[in-house]
This record gives sequence, structure tokens and C-alpha cells, in this order.
Amino acid sequence: MSGFKDGVPANTHPLNLVPGPEAPGEVSRIPLYEVYMRMAEELAKRSTCSRLQVGTVITDQTLENVLDKVVFVSASPCVMCAKLIINSGVTHLFYRKAYRDPTGVEVLQQGGVVPVLYDRWDQEWR
Repeated sequence: MSGFKDGVPANTHPLNLVPGPEAPGEVSRIPLYEVYMRMAEELAKRSTCSRLQVGTVITDQTLENVLDKVVFVSASPCVMCAKLIINSGVTHLFYRKAYRDPTGVEVLQQGGVVPVLYDRWDQEWR
């Protein structure tokens, strides 16, 4: 492994890794991970919670089926949500902003879920 297709080193998801000795090229179009993250952000706008609007998109490792889920969330989860996420078979969780209490991310790590702060492309392609 020599690099990451989307240019985000924390994103160790298998589909993002560049195999072999060649380095990845410049990112010229919006990464698929960013597309899913923006879907979660749009869904957050429909939240009725007045304190924190959170949107979630759930997919799988190949970003098509329903096994080995991958989650895109507009804010990192609280502890209770992190426990539910672990129990639902999620392998990776991408989040745009950190929740005020980082314990949820710690619980995810302890439960074998890879949490990724995915904010590099927040201002691009808008």
C-alpha cells in the first residue's frame, strides 16, 4: 500500500487503498466517500432535534449491498449510538464533525469499528 485514493490517510477502508508502488494521482472529482457524507448532511437538515441535527447513511463495504455496513454520519456518535452501531455489524464509520463528547468514538474503536473524521473535502465541489 502506498497511498489513499481520496487523499485522506485516516480512511483505511479497503476500497480507498492504492495497491502497489505507484502513488495515487491528484483527486480530480468528488470521492464517493464524500458523496455519501453529503447525503448524510442533507438528511440532517430534516432532523427535528433542536440541539443537534444529525443525518446518517448506511451502506456496505462495497458501497452497494447490506452486509459489512459502512456508516456516514454528519456528527460522531454518542456512546449509546456507538454501541448500537457496533452491534449492527458496521466496519467503518465516517463522520464530518466531532460530537462534544469524544467517548462515542473511543467506544467504536474498542468495538472494532474504524472511525474516520472525514472533513478534508468539506468545502470542495460546492
